[in-house]
Amino acid sequence: MTRQIPMLFSPAMVEALLAGRKTETRRIAKPEGGTRWQRRQMPNPKFEGWFTNVPHKHGAETVLVGPRPGDLVWVKENYRIGAWRTEQWARGKGECDGDVAVDYMANGYARKEWLNSGNPDMMLRLINQSRDDAQKSDRFKPDAKFQYCWSPGESSCRIRPSIHMPKAFSRLTLRVTGFSIERLQDIDEAGAMAEGSEPAEYASRAPYRCGYSDLWKQIHGPGTWERNPFVGVTIFDVLHQNINGVAT
Repeated sequence: MTRQIPMLFSPAMVEALLAGRKTETRRIAKPEGGTRWQRRQMPNPKFEGWFTNVPHKHGAETVLVGPRPGDLVWVKENYRIGAWRTEQWARGKGECDGDVAVDYMANGYARKEWLNSGNPDMMLRLINQSRDDAQKSDRFKPDAKFQYCWSPGESSCRIRPSIHMPKAFSRLTLRVTGFSIERLQDIDEAGAMAEGSEPAEYASRAPYRCGYSDLWKQIHGPGTWERNPFVGVTIFDVLHQNINGVAT
């Protein structure tokens, strides 16, 4: 059975995904520090993968829970609401109440419509909050068919962090093709390019690796590169992206 796993991506990394420059992502592997990771082939294929020699509470080895080839990753990114349908308009069209248009921070506030999380309580809360945001603004555009419909990039609604994005609002799906464990500083120039990092202008040697180092410290804070933690390296293909209902 194909697993579907959420992952958070910053706007810059979403841009790299959309441009086809990002095919790898590194996340801190737990546990880390002095742990020794090793590759093991187990009799049960379910447990094939990376293991650590840290004792489990029941005396067994601890299994690293990471993506497996064939898993699908749905991308969570920052977004905001650009419009929503009134109940009267939705019923008139014979469609569900409470659909919204989502504007994504990355990719120039590209819009995807009409979406519903499938959770009525969530949709009611989302629309009520967006209505409050609209009423505090002098830039709303009431429409006969929609409530507070802005052009992409002009919405007065709050920007919502990626961690709160429901699966139904995701526009990018990745197919995992590989996974491994390595030290952060083991990344080479090709790996840094596959991470979608920008080259560092100051670096005459390994500019992409230096650029990735700068990006890592920007995301995780000072000293995190120097600590050289174990990271899980997920390799993937962009399966599809969907904007305004058109899959490519």
